Amino acid sequence: MLLPVVILSAPDDANPFLTLHTVGLLDTGATGSAFHPRVIDRLGLQRRGRRRVGTANGIIVAAEVNARIGFPTGNTDDERLSADPQQLYVLEEGLLAFELLVSFDHDVLIGMDVIGQCDLHIRRDGTATLTLP
Repeated sequence: MLLPVVILSAPDDANPFLTLHTVGLLDTGATGSAFHPRVIDRLGLQRRGRRRVGTANGIIVAAEVNARIGFPTGNTDDERLSADPQQLYVLEEGLLAFELLVSFDHDVLIGMDVIGQCDLHIRRDGTATLTLP
């Protein structure tokens, strides 16, 4: 499932007010969250070390980045109640994400480190809702 997200630079970055509105892929099989290199470069996030990451395609060694993640509030499925991109719910804890391979199709992979802080409801018709506490 794809979900609108906003990636914000870490509070200790040179410009902590940089944001990127994009779409992330929810992956309940992923332990951690990750960003495409184009997201990291666009926001100027600092790569802060490397770690081994198990992926569906095997183990990779990926750079780590600190950032924050937010979600637009409101109903993104109903055009009459479209979410206000300026009104965000930002998760309080910073996010230690890893860098995706360039070949990954999406800007953001949202793993269980983020999903576990929310309520995810998946329905039989293929729709899902992510609600925040």
